[in-house]
Amino acid sequence: MFKFFKQTSGLWLLGLTAYAVFMVALLPAKTLWHWLEPPKSPSYEVSSIEGPWWQARFNWQLINLPMMPSGLSGKAELDMQLLALLVGKIGINATFESKLIKGQTTANYDLSKKLVLDKFQGLIDAKVVNPSLKNYRASVQGNLELRPSKLVIDVSKLSKTANPVDAIELLEANIVWLGGQAQYPVASNIRQTDIPLLIATGSKEKDGRLSFVVDDEVGKRTLEAYIDQTGWASIAVKRHFMDVIGERWSSSVSPETTIFEVSEKLL
Repeated sequence: MFKFFKQTSGLWLLGLTAYAVFMVALLPAKTLWHWLEPPKSPSYEVSSIEGPWWQARFNWQLINLPMMPSGLSGKAELDMQLLALLVGKIGINATFESKLIKGQTTANYDLSKKLVLDKFQGLIDAKVVNPSLKNYRASVQGNLELRPSKLVIDVSKLSKTANPVDAIELLEANIVWLGGQAQYPVASNIRQTDIPLLIATGSKEKDGRLSFVVDDEVGKRTLEAYIDQTGWASIAVKRHFMDVIGERWSSSVSPETTIFEVSEKLL
């Protein structure tokens, strides 16, 4: 009798364990999202969450972007790295896309509330910046290729600020402008030119700014830009950039000299 009871108890325990594993495996991603209670942010929204927690699909939207009054929205898919859970981390392979951008990354998140996006890469349609260029009667066509880059975000800060720059702790960006056509005003005229391949690197500076430098194929500086913690962005144009786009400029000015600078509130 005791042997039968022991065997029966073992079967019940095995059955309950299997049931628990089954229920956890089928836990909807939407339910897990609500359980985690991620901080609400004025900078983004997540909706239409579908699929199990380990393979989720959802819609995303970036809002409050003065450079894009209509915002930016798209879809994303997340595939959980189950082995990462064994060391107390959430590891995810993520892909995302919209009409203007698409990309993929490996994301890691732990109890420190630090989101690490590694091997972050994708393609960005240059039309993303056209709304902010409209006031200057300028526009650009072409694509930016984001080559493997890294981004570290303190998620706990996203709910405390409307400026995501404050939440970014580290940026190692590698961006290549693949070339394309641009138009811009000169006096009362609108000119068109083909901008050749350019290479940019981005970083988070000690003073908190996100800075970017842009060089041509042989390493000569053409542009410098930054976005600071107050949401102001600035672009400094070097004289060498005029050479790149075929505009004449006084030869008495050295190629590395800033010939004009434009600043605008973006965030």
